[in-house]
Amino acid sequence: MRLLRNLLHRGAKPPEGDDAHAPKPRKGRASRPKYPLPLGEGQGEGSLARFRDDPVAFVAHALPNAGTPYPKQLEMMRLAAKERRLSVVGCNGSGKDWTLARLILWWVETRPRAKVVVIAPTQRQIERILWPEMASAVAQANVPLSGKLTQSRYEISPDRFAIAFSTNKPENILGFHSPELMLIVDEAHAVEESHFDAARRLNAKKTILAGNAFSTSGEFYDSHHGKSDHYKSLRIPASETPNLMDGATPIPGLIDADDIADRKRDWGADHPKFIAAVNAEFPDSLDDSLVGRAAVDDAMAESAPSGDGAPTAEEDEREPVYIGVDVARF
Repeated sequence: MRLLRNLLHRGAKPPEGDDAHAPKPRKGRASRPKYPLPLGEGQGEGSLARFRDDPVAFVAHALPNAGTPYPKQLEMMRLAAKERRLSVVGCNGSGKDWTLARLILWWVETRPRAKVVVIAPTQRQIERILWPEMASAVAQANVPLSGKLTQSRYEISPDRFAIAFSTNKPENILGFHSPELMLIVDEAHAVEESHFDAARRLNAKKTILAGNAFSTSGEFYDSHHGKSDHYKSLRIPASETPNLMDGATPIPGLIDADDIADRKRDWGADHPKFIAAVNAEFPDSLDDSLVGRAAVDDAMAESAPSGDGAPTAEEDEREPVYIGVDVARF
């Protein structure tokens, strides 16, 4: 009672309700915040949120022991930060998944409501290639990271995570929503168009496609051709990877001169597979094509003949109509 009278005498209000039983913080010790907090709140200047616009700086600060990106990987990171839609075509063994793994960690660790959805044509691509790159980066992080890595998920909280999967049903891609959603399509050249159609409905804030030049149609092909105004494109040929560049530090596991010599011996330098796998260029046709893509594009762009020597309307009506259909592809 004496304490209550003293409080009332000094003009302070006694605690009410649940606050009456709340423990008092001990002197000399700040009350501990509840985690996980949104980055930038209660985490001081050490927060990784300051790297939200700079994945290159994030990698240099948080993952310096997990490998050093070479110039094309740095360019890929910078474009990923700058562009809303990025499409990367690279030679086999150019380190695209190495870079994607670091972009995933950058996005999730620097945004309070981040979600990353990764789709790929096969679960093997995720479990044997992309996610081991994630595991390697996390294991060698130079600073404490907030997430927990599982077989195909990196989670900070139920509303802040990266998830990767392959599915035969496009509708399984739907249902992920966030104002800070990043969509990654890995091995994009082999992903079905129905999956791209479903992925568009996620309304991702940022989209990254990555793959090889083994296609002559579809969203990934178009992102470097007919939709080049819709995507920022980046090409990574073998000649611009470290093991083929003069003065660059070799990186084990990336494509090298022996790999190129083997491909040249197996296919020849003019073969569509060599052009795609080594030069990272989309070939005019692939092994399963009877008519090249360039020939089809030229035919579609060609106008009907006119002027002297052109057939009359009656003659034109008598001409047979030839239609080519690629049933297997479409």
